[in-house]
Amino acid sequence: MNPDGTESYWSRPRIAFWAAAAAVVAAGYGSQFVGVFRPPSGAYLDYVQEWLSAQNFWAGQPVYRPQADAILDHTGRAIDMTALPWNGHPPGAVLAALPFGLFADYRDAHLAWNLATFPLFVLAVWIVLRELRAPVRAWSLLPAVALTLVCFPVLVQLGQGQLNFLLAPLLALGWAADRRGWPVRAGVYLGLAAGLKLFPAFIFVYLLFAGRWRALAVGVMVLIAVNVAAWAAFGTDAFVTYVRDVLPSLQVFRGSWRNVSATGFWTRALGPTAPGLAQGLAAASVLAVTVAVGWRAWSARTVEDRDRAFAAANLGMLLASPVAWTHYFVLLAVPLGLLWMRLSAGWTRAVFLPTAAVLWLPENVFAVLALGRDRAAEIVNLHDLPVGPGANLLGLSAFTYSLAALFGLLAFAPLAPGQEAPLNPPAPVPIIPTDQPS
Repeated sequence: MNPDGTESYWSRPRIAFWAAAAAVVAAGYGSQFVGVFRPPSGAYLDYVQEWLSAQNFWAGQPVYRPQADAILDHTGRAIDMTALPWNGHPPGAVLAALPFGLFADYRDAHLAWNLATFPLFVLAVWIVLRELRAPVRAWSLLPAVALTLVCFPVLVQLGQGQLNFLLAPLLALGWAADRRGWPVRAGVYLGLAAGLKLFPAFIFVYLLFAGRWRALAVGVMVLIAVNVAAWAAFGTDAFVTYVRDVLPSLQVFRGSWRNVSATGFWTRALGPTAPGLAQGLAAASVLAVTVAVGWRAWSARTVEDRDRAFAAANLGMLLASPVAWTHYFVLLAVPLGLLWMRLSAGWTRAVFLPTAAVLWLPENVFAVLALGRDRAAEIVNLHDLPVGPGANLLGLSAFTYSLAALFGLLAFAPLAPGQEAPLNPPAPVPIIPTDQPS
């Protein structure tokens, strides 16, 4: 599709190219894509956390139990859960998983979760394209199919059964509601996202500095309401366990080579030799991202300005989060859509296209290039941080560099004026002439 909205892109040669690409990709990867919806027999992937907590709830047990004990009780299998001793997700996420805990078999629950949430991801992309008035035509399905089937974050999200397909439409709906002048709806959507996983609360930085007070107030209230609902369902002990046991157990993942956040970068680079400096630079990086988002939001005067500020917050939340994985990239529909539509031809677009393409790649490709296949397989989570600064800089941080470059484009690059306006903008307020009596 052509960012200027013209029909010229869909010439016959391009239609033929994308038709061939879609056919080749579907033939090569279609069965793999369908296959990841359901885990292989005997595999327990990330969604087992939610399933076990939901199973605990329906069995009248605490939702946060040591996962080794829970999986033994609910499956009869003794499995080493040392790498992930607890469900690492907050109580709001467990609420969303409760219906799927009614499935007695984990593989069935994982499949049902993917079937329920993958269409929500498609909805999120459609919302962004619709709001930006992207020139979508029937032929657009061809590149959509080709790009989706080989998008590694999508495959990982399906394979692991994470929460991002549920978060993506909430972020897109929150952005759409904000730009249409519907602050209550925006606050509801963004508050729900923050209630399910904590890191989307970074979007509140945009609401605060942009002066979107009603949306911010509603968002905070909805975030609180989600946790009150979780407290009513699970009790105080669930929150005590989450704070006392679960959160400290997640610290080990900050240095994982899969962690694409700023904290992950500095922890890998300096944590083994200068942990204090690593923490300081990580905090400084988060502060820099926050200031850039705040500045963009504070200076926003138009819908286009707010679009840019929201998109910067959307992408910045991955850099600012203590831990962010490559499957979080499915949350970037708003920033990627905005850059695609509004970056002018020239050096900025030349930077954007290959940088965005990096996000599609398998997460271990750069680790293998830097360390070799065997060594990369040994450092799955880098619990003992066995690689040096050079390997981190050259081979393990390409995704962080990509996020930082895209964030820089959103925060500082010149963008072309948007051709679109909100589809349902608020009605203008009548202005009473000053020379007439009130």
